[in-house]
Amino acid sequence: MVDVASWADEVRRDSIYRKTASLHFVNLPLGLTYGQFSEMVEHQGYNNLYSALLKYRAILKDGSTTQEQKIEALKFIVHFVGDAHQPLHVSRKGDKGGNTIHIQFEGKSTNLHALWHKGLINEECLNSDQMVKAYDTASSEQIKIWQSDIPMQWLWESYQISTKLYTEIENNNN
Repeated sequence: MVDVASWADEVRRDSIYRKTASLHFVNLPLGLTYGQFSEMVEHQGYNNLYSALLKYRAILKDGSTTQEQKIEALKFIVHFVGDAHQPLHVSRKGDKGGNTIHIQFEGKSTNLHALWHKGLINEECLNSDQMVKAYDTASSEQIKIWQSDIPMQWLWESYQISTKLYTEIENNNN
């Protein structure tokens, strides 16, 4: 899975995958209730992270799709599940998911999105195997609960975290 996790980012600049750029995120204003949030996500159309998860899941379930189509769909799903759990992929459009919010971390200039995307991971100084050992501690019961969650729930949880992050950044800058 590690080998394909970043595949969708690597190919989105290729001409045949350029149309997938908007599938990596969902833009929303802050301060929504779950009902408002889910309604806005569902009504944004077919060019966002939520619709991509549904689309590629349907391709996997469709008995008429080819093995190549299923492989590509699975690669997208692996990546988009990761994006759904990166809070700044479920956040405000105005600052491009934190990309235009400049911050200092460990004495270096970065942006909020990059810090969440890789800066905090790099700070751990662990390779992939070490990270699995350190963080793969979920119980069977937790896994069953997570497996029963719908994609909208994943996005909602990230939205709640991104809302908290923005609040903390704004409070620290005042």
